[in-house]
Amino acid sequence: MSSSDTTDELEPQFNPAQQAEALKLIERCAWGSMEQSIIDLESALRIAMEMTRHDFLRWEDEVKPALEDEGNFDDHLFVVRAGVELSDEDRRAYLAGLVKELALAWGLRRGGQENPSSPAGLLCGLNDISWIPTTATP
Repeated sequence: MSSSDTTDELEPQFNPAQQAEALKLIERCAWGSMEQSIIDLESALRIAMEMTRHDFLRWEDEVKPALEDEGNFDDHLFVVRAGVELSDEDRRAYLAGLVKELALAWGLRRGGQENPSSPAGLLCGLNDISWIPTTATP
């Protein structure tokens, strides 16, 4: 194993001008409330997934396969083709699938670990490095 295999050095993905713009975006963010915002978002996603669990299973087992067989669902874009009518029950199943897709895209994983290459991983990492410990007052 070479020494470069054990370091955290990465090839830059942004040129200096892009890095400056990214830093401006980071500095504009209200990091003091970011942790609570992340907690609230992830809590809402978990609750939404739990509340739609049965609909999601119906989506995966029945509705999605039927739409795919008919050529009415694009799995890559996660969209039902325009003009396709869904019953209220099928719409709830589709919504449950969208909630799960949103949670995965955000980077929510079981056990509370974020995918480091996801929006959650990025924001949690930035939040962690921006954290300033408070000092106790006497």
